[in-house]
Amino acid sequence: MADNIKKEYLENSYLLDIHEASVYTKLSTSYLYKLVARKGIPHNRLGYKILFNKFDLDKWLEEKSVAVN
Repeated sequence: MADNIKKEYLENSYLLDIHEASVYTKLSTSYLYKLVARKGIPHNRLGYKILFNKFDLDKWLEEKSVAVN
């Protein structure tokens, strides 16, 4: 049941923290931190907190999947 609540939250939220973005993109948090450091993924900072816009992540994932294929 907790998984359903988490999934519903992710579907209805458009700002994700690093852990939520990891679940959403299926990428590890350490890899996301590396991408953030290299400015290789769209993100925003709120103080020390790293936030990802879900719509920007969708667009970024789409671009990356096209580049790989």
